[in-house]
Amino acid sequence: MSARVVARRPAILLAAVALLALCVLASLFVGSSRIPADQVAHYLLHPDASNVSYNINVLRVQRTIIGVLVGTALAVA
Repeated sequence: MSARVVARRPAILLAAVALLALCVLASLFVGSSRIPADQVAHYLLHPDASNVSYNINVLRVQRTIIGVLVGTALAVA
């Protein structure tokens, strides 16, 4: 393996992690019910018993975690 390829690995890994973080945030902020981004951020940090909080903290967070786990399983397979 050339030194050039080895030198680029950390940059590629960093770009992949940044892209994953962007996709996770997009999955949390985008859904079938339109909830403004500031409310999503608020309910992620301060959950309560409201329907909006349930929608975000149960449905969207679980969808995001399952998506990351399935993607990881497919990458390993």
